[in-house]
Amino acid sequence: MIAEDAFGKYAGGGWEWGKTDYAVNLESFDNRPLCHSTTRFTDGLSNTVLVGEKAYDPSVQRADNWYWDEPYFFGGSKGTSRGGLGLVPDRPGVPYKENWGSPHGSGVQFVFGDGSVRSLSFKTDTDQFAALLTPDGGEAVTLP
Repeated sequence: MIAEDAFGKYAGGGWEWGKTDYAVNLESFDNRPLCHSTTRFTDGLSNTVLVGEKAYDPSVQRADNWYWDEPYFFGGSKGTSRGGLGLVPDRPGVPYKENWGSPHGSGVQFVFGDGSVRSLSFKTDTDQFAALLTPDGGEAVTLP
């Protein structure tokens, strides 16, 4: 791992940490160390995204840096969480900051509060996706 590049300076504390293509939903998880009870998820755990695949630009997020692609710890860094509404295919030039994405041709994989894993199409309605990200917004969501 490099200590510095054109995108920033990286400090790892001397640790070698593994990367992951997944991030927590900022609507469901705040930055550490705050933890919430499942009673906060009044929209229902089966209607709330907890974790999803991160959008990835291979021309920027490389094996030799951590820019917007930090290790697998929850919170504290934008590389480990997402708050955007974009669902995009991974590729060079993609808007990766805050967005969700994948290399799959059909959509992005998400883990919901009930433990289920579901794929959402890149064409998922923005209002519907926003409702799935909020744990207590009171929205009714019906997935196709």
